Order: sequence, then structure tokens, then C-alpha cells
Amino acid sequence: RDRRLARRSDQQRRYPRKSDTVAGADSLRTDLSSQLLARALLTNLLLPALRGPTARITNVASAAHHAATLDVNDLAFDRRRYSATDAYAESKLAVVTYSSWLADRIEPTVVSVHPGVISTALLHSMFGTGGAPVDGGGANLTAAIDVAVPTGTYLDERWPTQPNPQALDPEVQRRLRDAAAELA
Repeated sequence: RDRRLARRSDQQRRYPRKSDTVAGADSLRTDLSSQLLARALLTNLLLPALRGPTARITNVASAAHHAATLDVNDLAFDRRRYSATDAYAESKLAVVTYSSWLADRIEPTVVSVHPGVISTALLHSMFGTGGAPVDGGGANLTAAIDVAVPTGTYLDERWPTQPNPQALDPEVQRRLRDAAAELA
């Protein structure tokens, strides 16, 4: 029993609840900040250096994005019931949506990838299962260096797959971009 309590306490410390937010007036969730906003900022800062036919932007996503519905009017879960699993899936859908939007607008190739089921503390806390960490490396490497993978592709592990239809919707992409710009 003590071991379970210690594990639960450790998971709560590492994987914040809705109440654990980035300081600021917007009460922005840390997962949204790290999954989308920080990624978009870093991409914008690196764009001048990304030139030439082999330049690539690879965004690590998750197949969990297929189960999500992106609510661009409530990215911080202020008006709906918070679930860590839903927040994770929605943040990954935001990554795939952002990648799809970006692929249509810039020259470097943009690919989003689900690396596979990987053994992480987050996965174990949410589902009690996971694969080996090394398993995801091949998919990430394919996304990063395989020039045969065209821009805008979503890879499920190493295979091109249709993403959640919301990620391809230009209106959702625009609204996410606007909401992210306002939050950042």
C-alpha cells in the first residue's frame, strides 16, 4: 500500500492536474505550453537557419491525437471537465494541426510523427503499459531524415497515415494559430 501511495504521489508531482498551470493571467496548462507554444516559438526562431532541400522540421505527436477533438475556444479547459488523458490527446492534436498548417506555408519539409508506444512514466500513469524507449527512435529518425517523406505527412511510426481530419481543416488551423498567438 505504501508503495502505491508513493507512486501516485510521484506521478502527481510529475504530471500536473488542471490546477497546475504556468503562472500568468491566462492560467495556461503546462502541457499546452510545452506541446504547442514552445514548439511554435522554437520553430519561428530556427526558420532563418532552415534552408535548402534537406531542411526538415519534425514534430513528435501521438496516435492519441485521433481520439481528440480540438476545442480552440477552450484550450486551457476552463469551461469543460479536465482530464489529463484528454488534455494530452488534445495537445498532440494541436501539434499535428500546427504541423499541417506550417507545411502549407514554409519551404522546409514539415513532418509530424507518432513514434510508437514507448515506455514512459506518463504512459504508465495513464494506461499502465508501454513499449521500449528504443522503439520510438526509428520512427523519429525516419521523419527527420527520409527525404522521400513529403511535407505535411503524418507518420504513424514509419508509415504515412491520415491524421485526425480536424488537423487538415484550414479553418481549425487558422483558429488554432490565432488562439496560440493570443496565448503566447
